[in-house]
Amino acid sequence: IQMFDDGAHNDGLAADGVYGADLPGFVTGTYVRFYVEAKAGNAAGTTTFAPVGAEHDVYYYRVSAAWAADRPVSINEVMASNETTMEDEAGEYDDWIELFNLTDIPVNLSGYSLSDNPSNIRKWVFPDGVVIPENGYLIVWADEDGSQGPVHANFKLSASGESLLLANALGQLVDTVNFRELPTDKGYARAPNGTGPFVIQAPTFHANNATVAVHNPQVAVTWAVLPTITRDRVRVVCDPNLTGFVQLTDLNGRLIQRQELQPELAFSLAGQPDGLYFVRLEAQGRSPEVKKVVKLK
Repeated sequence: IQMFDDGAHNDGLAADGVYGADLPGFVTGTYVRFYVEAKAGNAAGTTTFAPVGAEHDVYYYRVSAAWAADRPVSINEVMASNETTMEDEAGEYDDWIELFNLTDIPVNLSGYSLSDNPSNIRKWVFPDGVVIPENGYLIVWADEDGSQGPVHANFKLSASGESLLLANALGQLVDTVNFRELPTDKGYARAPNGTGPFVIQAPTFHANNATVAVHNPQVAVTWAVLPTITRDRVRVVCDPNLTGFVQLTDLNGRLIQRQELQPELAFSLAGQPDGLYFVRLEAQGRSPEVKKVVKLK
């Protein structure tokens, strides 16, 4: 590629002895190798290279995706080694990724993508119709099994460490995280929630990461969801000394119903589609606790 000193190729002023050139675009993740050759304009035609060892020693860079100007969603928590924390709707303990909506309006994730490969940021594309509610959460299962539902990615996470990238429908980066080796059943979470740096802590599945700090192991929380597989209705029973609330959400984090805590209460799933639902207990002085319910015909 010819270089110019004409003031039109990012080379400063014309005829100032500084040369520039425009390189073509390359696919995200591509390694671009280059060197510079300068030849004297006199009869001797002396040639100089940078770096000196070119063409064997070269400069290089890796093409990265552009960042989106609007970044309404963050990667809020990941678990790369899930043995006992939470089951998916198939009863399997798989890797999971929690996204958080930073805004006060729902965000349609149709066309967004998640990837563990910087060279292929559109490795797994969200299907149409996946919406993350305002100030809400969405769990994506990284289990390579899309047959289990619309939010099951085609890759798994490596507990020994890797990169994770979230991009919008235009292929622009919305958020990224790089992590090293993670312990089993520990979350790698942003603290404060949604915006802070990542720390290793007790998981806060589908909940505010900051709540782990108020955990009081001396306060016993006894509660149950009955039955865990239902056609239309579930009961929640809990310690009568608890105060707070309990809520029912679907797999995409959509709030179906919220109630103040009572010793016994019920949620109706009549009219809701079959699938996995979450009952979340938020009791005063405790981290939120989540139990799953499967609705079947």
